[in-house]
Amino acid sequence: NDVNSPSKMRLFNDLNHGYIAWSPVSMQFALATTGDDMSDDFNADSYLHVYSITNGFSSLVEDFCLSFSATFTCVAWTVDDVIVVGFDSGQVMMGGWNELQSGTYLSAHGSPVTVLSASTGLEANVLASGSEKGEVSFWDPNRRELLYAAKNKVGTTPHSGKVTSINWNTKVPRICCTASLD
Repeated sequence: NDVNSPSKMRLFNDLNHGYIAWSPVSMQFALATTGDDMSDDFNADSYLHVYSITNGFSSLVEDFCLSFSATFTCVAWTVDDVIVVGFDSGQVMMGGWNELQSGTYLSAHGSPVTVLSASTGLEANVLASGSEKGEVSFWDPNRRELLYAAKNKVGTTPHSGKVTSINWNTKVPRICCTASLD
């Protein structure tokens, strides 16, 4: 019984395009999508769907419609069951998977959020975010607050280009690496 054999793997496909994050604590995933229709006040409906996987099938368990003047750019799900989404406005929103309608919106960056990554091995969960202009910030998703905005030795952003990836060290979870297009 090889769990990784093709006959044991399952692909879940959604007709919507968007950003997906798996829950690290349950058989659920979040799908963040933005509608194509824009209202007269320049708002596009953004949807955050939470699905549960049972017996190999997905079912919708929560559906949030957020009328917002920005679109989703990324999504992450922390070990403390907090979903975090990034927007092209530079904001992030954090909230429990079943309370996102009242999630906390925070100003994260001066340009679109491009990547979110949650640590998994720390006693206190930490989330890192990166931006289009090379900014990197660290957050406490439980308290919904900024811990630290990273700077290089001369006091500017760590990167001069778009941050494309943030990855945490699994052996030493307080260390992460960032990659960018600079």
